[in-house]
Amino acid sequence: GTNSSIFLSFVKSDRLLGLAVYYLKESPRVYESTGKLEVKHSESKSGPFDEVQQDDMRSIDALKTVEQNLLSTSLIQRMIINHSLGERLQGSMVAMIHQVQLKSSIALERGTRVVSISYRDTDPEFAKRVVNAYIKEYESQEQDKKRALESGLKDQLAASAKKLREQLAIKQSALEDFLRQNRDLALGVVSASRVDDRLSDLDRRVTDARSKRIDLEAALRAVGLTNRKELTPNQILRVSAIAQLPDIVDVRQELRRAQSEFEQIKKEFLFKHPRYIRAEAAINEAKARLSEAATSALASLEGDLQNAKDSENELNAQLLKQKGVATERDDVSVTYDKLKSEVDEFKTTLTEVESRYHQTEVVLELETPFFSIQQVPMASEFPIWPNPLF
Repeated sequence: GTNSSIFLSFVKSDRLLGLAVYYLKESPRVYESTGKLEVKHSESKSGPFDEVQQDDMRSIDALKTVEQNLLSTSLIQRMIINHSLGERLQGSMVAMIHQVQLKSSIALERGTRVVSISYRDTDPEFAKRVVNAYIKEYESQEQDKKRALESGLKDQLAASAKKLREQLAIKQSALEDFLRQNRDLALGVVSASRVDDRLSDLDRRVTDARSKRIDLEAALRAVGLTNRKELTPNQILRVSAIAQLPDIVDVRQELRRAQSEFEQIKKEFLFKHPRYIRAEAAINEAKARLSEAATSALASLEGDLQNAKDSENELNAQLLKQKGVATERDDVSVTYDKLKSEVDEFKTTLTEVESRYHQTEVVLELETPFFSIQQVPMASEFPIWPNPLF
């Protein structure tokens, strides 16, 4: 009873163990090949060529992106086509891609920047080929991206340069037309300094003419009568501006001498004496000349006032015209500065774009891959399944 059951159980277990050993010995040997990539600690760059820089590889998300790209269907399809992997794979392209994905293991090693790429197959050489294909096609894929970026950037820069040249030509033409139309103003024959000097001189002359006119009007107001013809010589001579005239001063001195002599003669001779008569006649003659000189001086003063008014009006007209020239010159200068600034700005921008166009290829060629091969895939000598002990 009990011993028989134990014996039967032992026989069954022994048979099962034998079957398991037989399965392990006869099952296909599976080999694994592994390669490792170390992602460089590159920083995002800034400068005139930002468009073609690699991604910032400092973040864990960027490292995960590398891991995901290695398992992408587009990359595996490139591997199958470019490395003739279809020789050992079966079915359609979709099926073959699925087979490679099932046998592949892509993982970021914890705490490192190393991405491990493994592939398992019954053929160790094929497993090595697949891992090598991963590395080579991933590098090729990144180079294709760079070339696409280069081509796109160059096209964009070429289009920008062409548009800038067209806009620059329009701006330069506008500036040249403006200079031709305004060559006699501040930018040409009439310089800014000449305009300002002329304006300053006219302003001074207008001030002098106004002052002279005001003085003459004040002098005439001192006479006190509107009708100048009714003025007596004595009234005219009360005007200091007339009384101080050299001709008036000379005649007055002559009159005083004649009066002084007449007073002396009156003491010595009677009114019918010839000397008395001559002295009296000299006084009358001096008075007549003084009256004539006063009247003439008044007329001259009135004439000077009219001339002063005319001169002031003419100078004011010239000043107004010159101010217009100065204002127009300022307007021209502002417009010129604006047009010149636009031309210079387009030239600077065009130079920068052309420089970027010519240097883009150089910059891309100088860039190094953002990863390095830390472990080269090898064909394994020992299977990982079943255990080599069997």
